[in-house]
Amino acid sequence: MIEPTWEDLRRAIFRLYGEARYREALAYARQAAARFPEHEARTAYWTACFLCRVGEPEEALRTLEEAHARGHWWGEGLLTKDPDLEPLRAHPGFDRVLASCRESQRRAQATAQSQARVLFPEGEALPRRSPLLLVLHGRGGSAEEYAPHFRSATAQGWIVALAQGTQLEGEGMYTWDDRDLAEREVASLWRDVARSHPVDEERVALAGASQGGALAIAWALAGLVCRLEVVPGLGHELPDDFPQRLPAALAFVAGA
Repeated sequence: MIEPTWEDLRRAIFRLYGEARYREALAYARQAAARFPEHEARTAYWTACFLCRVGEPEEALRTLEEAHARGHWWGEGLLTKDPDLEPLRAHPGFDRVLASCRESQRRAQATAQSQARVLFPEGEALPRRSPLLLVLHGRGGSAEEYAPHFRSATAQGWIVALAQGTQLEGEGMYTWDDRDLAEREVASLWRDVARSHPVDEERVALAGASQGGALAIAWALAGLVCRLEVVPGLGHELPDDFPQRLPAALAFVAGA
């Protein structure tokens, strides 16, 4: 029998969670923890969430305490705002874990650096200039985690650069919550990639997933010149003078 991959287990866990099948999700989280100890920060967190959901906050706290004792940590936002952990917050011992994780987050944040994971077509000589796919990971993700999902673009001759900023919400979990900071960091990473690799700057695509996808869309739209005309009181109908409005709209689009 083929053993499930990390991605197989992750997908199953989130599917079961979405279906409120918390005990089954807990079993999968424990399986993932046993098979992939390198992901203990995530699996311990998931396990604690599911234990709270099934009415076992003491075991949830013990799971976090044991993982934290092995050096893992979660940001203040994850520990204090996730509704799954609500039963844990009044439990004796939670404040100690929270305070220690705050310090771990502070130290990690102080040394965090933005970076780009760059993928190239395998076994092929790159042309003088290649198109670039610039990718933004989802909230709580990382460039390394999302790299396998975008590698197939290299088979079409694309260079893929997966951006990762400095905003940490947990161990190995990055966000784009501060959009101004995210924009500055991604722009800097883009410049670095363009300087260091044979990128065709006329052929650049911006992509992303979840929170990163939302940013990719917002930034792409911000680069478009547009004009908005509001005609009040129409509901779902075209205005009576639409035939007169249309030529002016087309002239704007055509740049006349």
